[in-house]
Amino acid sequence: MNYWFHRISYEARVSYPLLEKGYMTIGFGDLLPKYGTVVAEIKAGTIDEEKYNEIFQEIYNKVSRNRWFLWNFSRFAVGDWVVIPSWGTFAVYEVLETAKSINNLPRDIIDSIKDWNGKGVVFDGAGISDSDGKEYDLGFFIKVSPITHYSNGTEFAPRAQFLKSALTKRLKSRATNGNLNDLADDVKNVVADIKNNKPLNFYTTVSDNLSKSLKELIQKEITPDKFELLVEWYMKKLGADDVYIPPKNASNKPDDGDADVIATFSRLNLVVYIQAKHYEGIQNDNWAITQIKNYIDGVDKNNYTCAAWIISSCDEYSPEVKQAALQQSIQNISLPIRLINGGEFAKMLIDVGVSDCVI
Repeated sequence: MNYWFHRISYEARVSYPLLEKGYMTIGFGDLLPKYGTVVAEIKAGTIDEEKYNEIFQEIYNKVSRNRWFLWNFSRFAVGDWVVIPSWGTFAVYEVLETAKSINNLPRDIIDSIKDWNGKGVVFDGAGISDSDGKEYDLGFFIKVSPITHYSNGTEFAPRAQFLKSALTKRLKSRATNGNLNDLADDVKNVVADIKNNKPLNFYTTVSDNLSKSLKELIQKEITPDKFELLVEWYMKKLGADDVYIPPKNASNKPDDGDADVIATFSRLNLVVYIQAKHYEGIQNDNWAITQIKNYIDGVDKNNYTCAAWIISSCDEYSPEVKQAALQQSIQNISLPIRLINGGEFAKMLIDVGVSDCVI
């Protein structure tokens, strides 16, 4: 599978209506009807560069560099992805059939096409023209299907909202088409982003990258005691007016209950009870859920609303821990258990700013 970009802005008045029907086009109409099979021969490997150059010399009286755009077009294979740039937008299509001459367009497609001026398209066996006799220099087509479906109901999405720098620069190329295999991951990611309606956001990009490094720093450089202090600092930074770490051996601690940090937000009439776990990898121990639940059950709530958080520096919680938290939340809807992993906590720290953090 290969990745390409291809422009269809040439003869746009009819190339775009054809794309809406599922047909991606290119010019070189002068090669018809004598060399209408050249794309099939290139694909089959039965024509070499020397013969190809001779054809262009014969038809165009020169061997221009743009001949390679038709050569590329002929090599688009079934299953390949093609990024089609337009005016400030782009779409991604999958190749369904290899290139053919425009003479092979289905008759019903030709009969149904109207250009941007509302004029019908006429097929004369050696190309297409509008109802006034103006010929369109569209010599070849490829049948395609859209992969991207933007939220506005079209296949084309705004470049500025979804394309990263490398792909943006490549699509600014003046070439008709070219290979994008070196940016395959970018193409796949942008397709997923459009599907999930997840446009690029500078904050999100920065936060995602910084949080990974911050999480690893917390895992490798901070002790469990300092991790509790970091959670305590975060709650203060968040605006809690009373935050403290309860004594580990307090006599009034409920059986099998524990909270590492307790933060009170008086204006919200809210107390957040937190289990702080310094951990690496996948956390598969759900003991923290039991501890925080039992602790909250055993304390005097003084008419405050209670929240139960488990903040861990882990990479992720195991499915069993997630299920246990969900089950507890279902059994007691007034006390849902919030699981916060290392990546999410790192983003929370980034949001409040860590420049004044001293632990």
